[in-house]
Amino acid sequence: MHLTTKALVLREVNYKEADKILTALTADEGKMTVSARGVRRKSGATAAACQQLCWGEFTLYEYQGRWAVKEAAAERRFEGVRGDLEKLALASYFAEVTETLAEEGQPEPELLSLTLNSLHALDKLSLPPTQVKTAFEWKAMALAGYEPMTDGCAVCGTPLVRGERTVCTLCRTTAPMTGYWREADNPVFRRCWGLVPVERASGFLFFVQGSGWRELIHAFKYRGAWRTAREMGAWYGHFLAESGLYGDVDLVVPLPLHPFKRCRRGYNQAEYLAEGIARQLGVPVERHAVCRRRNTASQARKALRERAANVEGAFAVRRPERLAGRHVLLVDDVMTTGSTLLACAAEILRAAPDCRVSLAAFAVSRRELGVKE
Repeated sequence: MHLTTKALVLREVNYKEADKILTALTADEGKMTVSARGVRRKSGATAAACQQLCWGEFTLYEYQGRWAVKEAAAERRFEGVRGDLEKLALASYFAEVTETLAEEGQPEPELLSLTLNSLHALDKLSLPPTQVKTAFEWKAMALAGYEPMTDGCAVCGTPLVRGERTVCTLCRTTAPMTGYWREADNPVFRRCWGLVPVERASGFLFFVQGSGWRELIHAFKYRGAWRTAREMGAWYGHFLAESGLYGDVDLVVPLPLHPFKRCRRGYNQAEYLAEGIARQLGVPVERHAVCRRRNTASQARKALRERAANVEGAFAVRRPERLAGRHVLLVDDVMTTGSTLLACAAEILRAAPDCRVSLAAFAVSRRELGVKE
């Protein structure tokens, strides 16, 4: 059995006369322990890639229950780190923490992105190493589930009482809900008319500028509060399941981020919303069938036509067989004009024409939908 994957070498241990045992965090299989035979010889073709803090493409083969390196090509060696003792020590610390947090055989895309991003910051950015270290540690704690949490409501800041989670009862009761999950024909669904033939479409909340709900959304979108996204997804999913309109959904697909943007952010907030929704619907999350192949500019402050042009050709379906014949619920955090969601839905239907697609946005724009307050 062979496996080709991108990987970051976290640790190397000399073994026998010319071999090494590597601990690597791979993009596809998570943390792996692999043997690299002959890499300590001067003629070793894979020697450059089989060093700690090297990012590259590895072709591995399985032999007698163990993985070994067949081919390896270095793509990034972070030379600016290797030439500075302080940076090298800090980078080695990052690798040690990453190895501790990663689980064997469990993909860790957020952790991998964080470590690569931190190494890049040490290598290329003119930032104090202490600042990079602090940012790495806080993000790593968040990914490990230890992000700093207060006992206050994420919307209004009022202390939570027993039984309340993330958002207090008063804020949940007064939330700017749309109610669209109960209606087959609603403004979000009508936004799709003549553009993409979707089965269902819904938004959970109206996006209100200057409100505590806006801050909550920005917290899970930009500031690492991924557990909030998962909790809000579960809340939304409860209403979707209760409505009866989404009972035949087969799987939930989060709107993908471009790898560069995901690397900078450290995670995709739509995935955590999707996890919460999928748990309530009792269906799996499909993270790998659809990808973003073009890193588009921000949609903010763009007109409708500009938004549509900006996302044209931005998505690709890598594994259409996973979607074929299924009812797919495509999830995103905020829908303004709907251009991004519709572009992704159109690509899914083009690649898997026998599947059905529904849309679920956590927040929608009242103004863009033409809904009066």
